[in-house]
Amino acid sequence: MKKISDNRNMKQVVGVVASINSQMNKYYSEVDVRADNDTALPTLSSIIKSAITAYVKNTKALPEEVVIFRQGLGEGQVMQSL
Repeated sequence: MKKISDNRNMKQVVGVVASINSQMNKYYSEVDVRADNDTALPTLSSIIKSAITAYVKNTKALPEEVVIFRQGLGEGQVMQSL
């Protein structure tokens, strides 16, 4: 049985879910599995761009607002946020 505190084999997962219509009943989603303890998010901007592209394709218009919610900070980012 793996110890909870042993995170050497843990992966970081970035998940994006975006509504692609004004009624918020159609969605775009994408996930990116990052390397062990990799808290950098180099693919996040391309995932967000893909979500906006899906919105435009579905509605033929740009979204009026883009709201980004990010849950928590990785251990490597705590000092960067201070």
